[in-house]
Amino acid sequence: LSGTIPNNFFGGGTKILTENAEHGITTTKHVIYKKNDTMESKLLQLHLDHNQFEGTLPSYSIWPKDMEDLRLDHNLFSGSLLPDTFIDMGMLAKLRLNDNRFTGTIPHWINQLISLEEFQIQDNNLNGTVPPELGDLKEISEISLYGNSLSGGIPKKVCQLPKLIILTADCEEPAHLVCDCCTSCPVGD
Repeated sequence: LSGTIPNNFFGGGTKILTENAEHGITTTKHVIYKKNDTMESKLLQLHLDHNQFEGTLPSYSIWPKDMEDLRLDHNLFSGSLLPDTFIDMGMLAKLRLNDNRFTGTIPHWINQLISLEEFQIQDNNLNGTVPPELGDLKEISEISLYGNSLSGGIPKKVCQLPKLIILTADCEEPAHLVCDCCTSCPVGD
């Protein structure tokens, strides 16, 4: 698949996803449930990875608030890493935005994604510092930051996250980041 994500991508519900499923969407997962005597569906998982999508992520409220797994990695997306509308996606557990062309900083409101377990943003064009708010994500077990131009240090409260198993960053010389708790410091990626 290539091009931008259309404005009505989620507006058409399952029909649009089904039509696109034959053309590169890796996985979708719907849950059918009963609400007020009608059958409804909600999208929990969307994998659009390894395609040729480009442009910026839509900044309006098209992203389903109950989504648990969003993989947009290995595309050509650009612009800001996360539109403010992601702030309402408190059920999101897996977020893969790596290997794109995102610019700017990691938003300070990242701590609003309280269910986040996996946060992969490596190999983009991000700058600035790692916000201490990342250390508020008590469920997170994997953070991948390398391949960006982040500077400063990894905040101590990120290193102290109780479930953190994997933290990869640009921490080898010449380092952008000072990281006392990184599990991996890729060189030349």
